[in-house]
Amino acid sequence: MKFSLLLSLLFINTLSYAQDVELNKQSGIVSQEGNELFRIEREGINDYYFEVFDIAGKRIMVVNYQHIGDSSWMEFIFLESKKKVAVRNKIYRSKKRLAKLIIREGLVKDSVVDDEAANIFILTKEIDPSLLFDNNSCGLNHNH
Repeated sequence: MKFSLLLSLLFINTLSYAQDVELNKQSGIVSQEGNELFRIEREGINDYYFEVFDIAGKRIMVVNYQHIGDSSWMEFIFLESKKKVAVRNKIYRSKKRLAKLIIREGLVKDSVVDDEAANIFILTKEIDPSLLFDNNSCGLNHNH
């Protein structure tokens, strides 16, 4: 009985993440199941960053692409809490891919940053970008 209940909860949770994320390319509005969640904009080409806004237009998050040589990471800045975290770059170069990550991690709910989800994201995804490099030669550390 407990196993079937756990299995059904897991299935329901998986279905909620499996729903299609829609991005209106003109407005930048991200929605899921017809509900507008937030707006996302990308600035720049090679050195770029994303800005995430609530539906009313207030900027709630900035995501900076950082790179040195072949190593890259994304720096998430949660503006209201003033917390930031560097995470491995999983090729989140498109607005839609980043929007899917934000939804999957539960970072924005009801058009605001969910502090508990942000704290979990920070605790579980954080990397130290300086560890990507060999301090002695100022070159890349390929032993990570």
